[in-house]
Amino acid sequence: MTDQQKAGEMFAQFAAFILMYVLVPGGILFIVRKLARQKKQMTDPLLQEIQELLSKGASGHITRIQTTFVEFAVEQAAYRVRFEGKREFATKTGVFESLEVLEKHPLLLDYTEPTGVLYFGAPPAYPEAFLTELRTASEAQFGEWRSLKRYLNPQMPPQTLLQTNGGMLLQGPLSLMLRAQSLAETYQMQPDLTRGKVVTLPPQILFLGRHYIIADQFISERLMAGKQP
Repeated sequence: MTDQQKAGEMFAQFAAFILMYVLVPGGILFIVRKLARQKKQMTDPLLQEIQELLSKGASGHITRIQTTFVEFAVEQAAYRVRFEGKREFATKTGVFESLEVLEKHPLLLDYTEPTGVLYFGAPPAYPEAFLTELRTASEAQFGEWRSLKRYLNPQMPPQTLLQTNGGMLLQGPLSLMLRAQSLAETYQMQPDLTRGKVVTLPPQILFLGRHYIIADQFISERLMAGKQP
């Protein structure tokens, strides 16, 4: 390698360093925390052990739910999973047959994507047809996990809102707002999309069957008989 090539390689490495750690806000902290979280998720031996038991036909039973942890039993053993930075949950005591920790899921879009607010400046000529297509777009995005109602303007019913000369139509994940913007353009509604904040440390979702908890981090432990928080 010539001196000129060595110099070029050193400059490329320096430029990559500047981009990653200086120009990107919070770059070092974000990368370190992200890698640490991925390592925790991928190497947690206890969660892997529970997952394997369930995959072989064992069943679990959620026995206790608190604001910072959930407890459950699998094959005579008791476990606790603590969560930090809880965002959302839909959990109750009962039986479950699988366990997963995911970083990508329709339920996470509210927390992993930049937000957006969609306004319109003219009513659609066919409001019911527009709403039908908007629901279809939402179902394509979220499946059964989220309802379009979650993102619609809560101040008035959409049928009433679409009879006015404009206002806020939707607020939510940017991908849904872009779908809705494209649809509103088709209906000549003069849409205007305002983009919100960018997520820097997205959470994860823990599934116990159909039960779920969305949080920044999950920490598992095996419980001894009679152990209390």
